[in-house]
Amino acid sequence: MLFRSAYQLTKKQHKQVNEHYAAILLKNGSTAIAKEILEESIISGIQTPDMEKILQEIFIGTQGSEAGFASYYSDLKTKAFGDLKAKIESELVKQKAPSFTLSDTDGKEVSLSDYQGKIVILDFWATWCGPCKASFPAMKKARNKYEKEVKILFVNSKETAKDKLQAVKDLMEENDYPFHVLMDNKNAVFESYGISLLPTKVIIGKDGNIRHRSFGFRGETELLDELDAIISILNS
Repeated sequence: MLFRSAYQLTKKQHKQVNEHYAAILLKNGSTAIAKEILEESIISGIQTPDMEKILQEIFIGTQGSEAGFASYYSDLKTKAFGDLKAKIESELVKQKAPSFTLSDTDGKEVSLSDYQGKIVILDFWATWCGPCKASFPAMKKARNKYEKEVKILFVNSKETAKDKLQAVKDLMEENDYPFHVLMDNKNAVFESYGISLLPTKVIIGKDGNIRHRSFGFRGETELLDELDAIISILNS
């Protein structure tokens, strides 16, 4: 079977492959195996929005009703969150965050020291970067959720647009993104933080130390879960 081969070749790490393989197994009557694949994928933090729907279909088919599904699914997500926190805790670092001052899109100077005592997330991005822009709807949700306790600064670096400031403003306005964007026009902050790819998120603790780095964009669920876990750890 094509999807079984893909499932094995991707080492169970590709969420779309996992979802489609489970769906095909379910269609062919292999309900128990489909359920196991979905549960393992969700607990591992590898999830598509439709996985919950497929699991619910399996649950109703085997239990006879939807009663109890919410609790069952919540237990899976709790296990996934616990495993994710443990993984992140094992990866934590403690490096002094380089200080900087940059202008935002309104021309106001902003320094990292302005947010002393707060968790700060530096999201390095550029308008040409597809994964950066793909992550922005999720980052908007994160920004709205944690606005009072976490400062998220979107550091525009490695920008190639002829008019960098206008390109950034246009993107923010066209998509109604309420982001606080800093213009790293000379890429000085990008270099001082040792960034090698976009997007990269640098999470700085309340003590002013870099505690974690997040690279690329795997999907909204993964990003929001990761930020939830990191913020929970740093607030504990």
